[in-house]
Formats: sequence, C-alpha cells, structure tokens
Amino acid sequence: MRYPRFIAEIGLASNRPKLRVAVWSGYALAIAFEALALAGQLTGVLPFTWSLHVLVTIKLVTNTLAWLSLRLDRAVLEAAGLNAVADIAVMTAAMYYTGGQASPLFAIYIIEISVFALLSNRGATFLILAVIMGAFSAMAVAIHRGVLVQYPSPMGPVDLSTRHVVMHLLFAGLVLGLPTFYTSAIVRLLRAKEEALEARTRALMEAGEQRSRFMAHVTHELRTPLHGIGAVTELLESEVYGPLTERQRRAMGEIAQSAEGLEKLVDDLLLLAKADAGKLEPRLAPVNVDEVVQGVVAGLRWMADLKEHEVEVLPLGGDPLPIRSDRAQLAQILVNLVSNAIKFTPPRGRISVAARRHEEGVEIAVSDTGIGIADEELETIFDEFHQVDGTDERKHGGIGLGLALVKRLAASLGASIEVTSRYGEGSTFRIRLPMAPPAEEAEAEKTEAL
Repeated sequence: MRYPRFIAEIGLASNRPKLRVAVWSGYALAIAFEALALAGQLTGVLPFTWSLHVLVTIKLVTNTLAWLSLRLDRAVLEAAGLNAVADIAVMTAAMYYTGGQASPLFAIYIIEISVFALLSNRGATFLILAVIMGAFSAMAVAIHRGVLVQYPSPMGPVDLSTRHVVMHLLFAGLVLGLPTFYTSAIVRLLRAKEEALEARTRALMEAGEQRSRFMAHVTHELRTPLHGIGAVTELLESEVYGPLTERQRRAMGEIAQSAEGLEKLVDDLLLLAKADAGKLEPRLAPVNVDEVVQGVVAGLRWMADLKEHEVEVLPLGGDPLPIRSDRAQLAQILVNLVSNAIKFTPPRGRISVAARRHEEGVEIAVSDTGIGIADEELETIFDEFHQVDGTDERKHGGIGLGLALVKRLAASLGASIEVTSRYGEGSTFRIRLPMAPPAEEAEAEKTEAL
C-alpha cells in the first residue's frame, strides 16, 4: 500500500529510535492512566466503570504490537498508526470520565501533539491534530445531546476533602510527569546525535589535516625527480652528450613541456595544501598591476601561438595605481585564468586581459571566445577537482585544481572573483583587488588609533 510521503517518512530506518521512544512512553501513559483510574475509583472521586480499564488494556496491546513490529521490522507504519489512535482513545475516555470539556486532563492533548511534532514531521502532526479534534468534538457533542452522561470534574467541589486533594496532586503529577518523560527522552536522543555529530566532525577535521600533510609531502617528493628530468633535458639540448638531430630536439622539447606542465600541477597541489593548512599567507608589497599582467601574458604567449589565438592586453594606462598585494599570488591567479582561457578556446580564438580602476582598487578581466560554461556549472566551477567536462572522453586535460586555487588565492588577497559566461560563446572572469587586503587595513587603522 502506498502512503503519502509525510507518513512514509515516519517508517524510515533513521526514525526507528523515535518510534521506540514513542513505544516506551506509551507504556508509561497506559500505566499512569490505569493507576489514576484505580485511585480515583477507589476513593470515590471518579465513577467506577470498566470501559476505561478496557481501553487501557487495548492501549497496552497496541503498544506491544508496535514494539513487536519494530523488533521484526514488519508493518511498522501500520502498528505505529494503530498505537497513536489507541493513545487518543484512552486520552479522550480519561477526559470524559473526569468532566468532559471541563476535564483537568485537557493538557494531555497538547502533550500528544507536541510529542508528534518532535518525533515526526509537520504533515503527521497536523493529521494527529485532526484526529484529536474529531475525538474531542464527538465527545463534546455526545454529552451535549445527552447521548453520554455528563460526569462532574474532580476539580469541581469548593470544599475539598482529603481524597480530592490527593486526586488533584495525582492529576498534576500526570500532566507534569508525562511531558517531563517525553522531553527527557527526546533530549537524550538529541544529545546522543550531537555527540555523534561532534565525533564525526572531529574525524573529518583530522582527515582533512592528514590529507593536507600527505599532499604537502607528496608534492615535495615529486619536485626532486621533476628537477632531475629538467636538468637532464637541458644537458641533452646543450649537446653535452653529443649532437642531436632535429627530430630528437623536437622530442626533447616535448619532454620539457610535459615536465613543465607536471611541475605546474605539483605547484598547484602544494599551494592548495598550504591553503588547507592555513599557511597561505600573502607577502604584501607595492604591486604594479600592468607589469604583472604583461609578464603573465608574455610567459603564456607560446601557448596561445600554438593555437593561433589573438591575445589582447588592455593596461590601466596613465600613472600606475599603487596597490599593496602579493605579486607572486596575483601572478599565479592570472596564470591560471589566462591558461584556462587559452586551453578552452578553439584555435584562432581571441583572448583579452583588461585592467581598469574601480572604486575599491583594480579590476582585472580575463575574457575568451571559448566553449563557455553552462549555467548549472557556474556555481561549482571553483570546487576542488571539479571539471566542466568530467567524462573520460573530454578533450581538455587537467584535474580541476586551477579555479579552486584561484578562489583560495583571491581570498588570501582579500579579493573577490566572479564569472559570467554564455555556453558556446565564451567566458569572462573578473577579479577585484582592494587597495590593500582587509587585514592590513585593519592593522593600519589600529596603528593610527594608537
């Protein structure tokens, strides 16, 4: 049988602890009502009737069925629903024999609804509210029409006898004790989950630290053989071991380019490991933005020439705008952005790197006429190891570290970065650099105040 989603959710494995709490609290409710009924009937405060005892017995039976369903993992929802109906029946009967609408036990309805709200969901809570309203209304109408006898409330007499005082205390104990039981059980569950969550968080933090240390060690160890490859390549190209043919020179050039690409990847991993460990501290100094832009473009022009790209640089112009930043980190950001623009733009495309002033400092925009980025990818492109085309058949290399590193470096410099793109037409990345990083500005203000 298919149930509405809000009901089916109650039967999920993750909610079984809550259902167990409801079962044990159901036993407490049945025992409390039976003790109250016996005490009231023996003292003459409540009318003697077997119907309430029968309802309490039915409640114990349905509660046991709910317990068995959890143990056997069968018909859990059906047994829980039957148990909830029995709860309401016993509550309504107890209210009827203690004054009907004037019963001092009306608060147990509120307790029942509150417990459902805490142990289930909004849909189930409103459903149980509707059932309670139906039961209470039926009782009230039946009393009003004379179908049911109107019993006096035990709180009614003005001249209270000892047995009435005792019954008042028992009623108070029931109304106060049940929510205390429910609340303490729920709080115990919440505390257990909180402790498990804290333990999981500590484990994740330790795993993150171990990953950062591992990446730092691995990248450091990879540098040694890469430097060895570069040194041997240079010796071979200088013909120390004998003359090279043109074909051998081309092969050596390809080896050098591959080693250079691998070294860049190692550098990116090392920077990312430093960022994860909180050791990515900028070395601030006056920076000429135009010089950094020109240097980065000049260093990557060979990549653009291989694909016959047109590369345009639009400098700030005029007097250099002095900003305080980390020249190396800014250059690394631009290297990643420009190399990405070159890589993801088809041959004979156009790359533009433009710098301009804005109210807070300098904005550098890297634009291309490349493949662009789909709208659904824009929110995740700065995630580590994320690639716009992550399939095995992708045409572009890389492991998805470049933009993640750009985001980390921008945060280190107090800069903001945004991207606009049209799929199939190109992308523009804008990085806005402040005149000085926030940390340095705060330090300057503190110095002036002193």
